[in-house]
Amino acid sequence: MGLTPASSIKDKHSLGLLGMRERAHLLGEVSSCAASLERAPASASRSLISKPLLMRNPIQILVSDDHTIVRQGLASLLNDQPDMEVVAEAPNGRVAVDKAIELKPDVVIWILPCR
Repeated sequence: MGLTPASSIKDKHSLGLLGMRERAHLLGEVSSCAASLERAPASASRSLISKPLLMRNPIQILVSDDHTIVRQGLASLLNDQPDMEVVAEAPNGRVAVDKAIELKPDVVIWILPCR
């Protein structure tokens, strides 16, 4: 069981851990997802949910960074690659999550601050 229901992402109140069912739903086509649970004695369990990777050509990318020049520079470098296309840029995490849900890019590059 996760800490934050998937509906809260849409409501934009908070982000947090999701349960396996919500994660599978966000991946789309639940029937194509595989789930496994590993547990060793006296240790924490580890769950994995995966979906077959079917990337488009060109690979669709979302770039998120709060520094405009860094974000635009990275997007420009990626767009110069023949098999890559930046489909969206986001100045912060909220916008990045919204655009990722809306556009469902193949790759999200999210540059986190190092403090």
